[in-house]
Amino acid sequence: MNKQLSSMKIKNLIYLIATLFCTSSFAETFLKGADLSYVNQMESCGVTYTDNGVTKDNY
Repeated sequence: MNKQLSSMKIKNLIYLIATLFCTSSFAETFLKGADLSYVNQMESCGVTYTDNGVTKDNY
């Protein structure tokens, strides 16, 4: 399962890099975003997400 998660992280990183460098107006525009496609999988493995020690909903 760790190989699968690592592979998914690598694919997401490659996609992010490609998106950043292929965007012609990147210097003029900055967008914030998050890829939450892995959250359900991580939570099913027992991962919890916290903010200053307080467990929070990711969505």
